[in-house]
Amino acid sequence: LDLDTERALKTVVAAFEDDARLLGMFRREARIMASLRHPHVVTIHDARFAQGLTFIDMEYLRGQDLAQLF
Repeated sequence: LDLDTERALKTVVAAFEDDARLLGMFRREARIMASLRHPHVVTIHDARFAQGLTFIDMEYLRGQDLAQLF
């Protein structure tokens, strides 16, 4: 399905999919980010937390890589 939108996916590396602490932090991050509405916070479209399919689907922002700023 082509939604004609650019999105960013934040994923968990397969080597860490069994790390309960990391997955808990990832879930909390998704819930908190999804609850925020502010021009300086990306919009969360979806999040999935299943074995082999763990990601946060979010708004893609064009611009400079933060690593380049520091």
